[in-house]
Amino acid sequence: RIQPEYTRKGFVAVDDRGGLGLHYGTSARTLYLEQISQRPLRSVGISPVDDKLIVEDLDGRILGFDVRNQHPEHSLRALWGKVWYEGRQDPAYVWQASSGADSFEPKYSMVPLTVGTLKAALFAMLFAMPLAIAGAIYTAYFMAPKLRGYVKPTIEVMEALPTVILGFLAGLWLAPFLENHIPAVFTILVGLPMSFLLVAFAFSRLPPAWRLSIPPGWEAIVLLPVIALVVWGLVSLSPLIEIWFFDGSMRQWFTEIGINYDQRNA
Repeated sequence: RIQPEYTRKGFVAVDDRGGLGLHYGTSARTLYLEQISQRPLRSVGISPVDDKLIVEDLDGRILGFDVRNQHPEHSLRALWGKVWYEGRQDPAYVWQASSGADSFEPKYSMVPLTVGTLKAALFAMLFAMPLAIAGAIYTAYFMAPKLRGYVKPTIEVMEALPTVILGFLAGLWLAPFLENHIPAVFTILVGLPMSFLLVAFAFSRLPPAWRLSIPPGWEAIVLLPVIALVVWGLVSLSPLIEIWFFDGSMRQWFTEIGINYDQRNA
């Protein structure tokens, strides 16, 4: 005799030898198995919140049990291995902790989170390492000492900021902002270097008196308004770029060509 749980994929089974077993279907695990009676067990019932059991034996006696089984879906295999969830064609690594459906089954594979974290760290380092090394070389060898006295303490203060706070701001503000301005992300990667080259070329064409008016080591100050203007302009043009080249939605265009875009790293 088998009685399924109301809110999860577990079930309770009793047999003619007086045995009672608590099982979880998705992970194919036996959570509890013991002989609780010398008489055959005829039926079993479970409470709607899955914390009480009643069992009836062949003589009509009723046995009651408290059940403490809060997270049966957790196991090393479920966390790190492929699991075949109901409604899916094949076993897979899936992380989905919540849903709006009452019949939802939580999925807690750590593989997507681990791979996503490592992938995000790798891509971040691909951008951060060249910028950090080049910035350190420029600051140490080319920047004016007075300007370096402002830049270096500022960077050291930024290093002291907790990464949890930075991640919270990135997830709460930056990721949704980038999702709504995907074209700007790609155009900025191209537009900023090109604007630097154009400014450098224009600066080289200025009269010597104008060029010498900027003290050596302070040239980076000239680029600050250029960076602000280019970033603002490309972000403002982002909706128009989506309309002109991507039928109004670059995210939908990604989906149509087979790239599933999701701002979450999992």
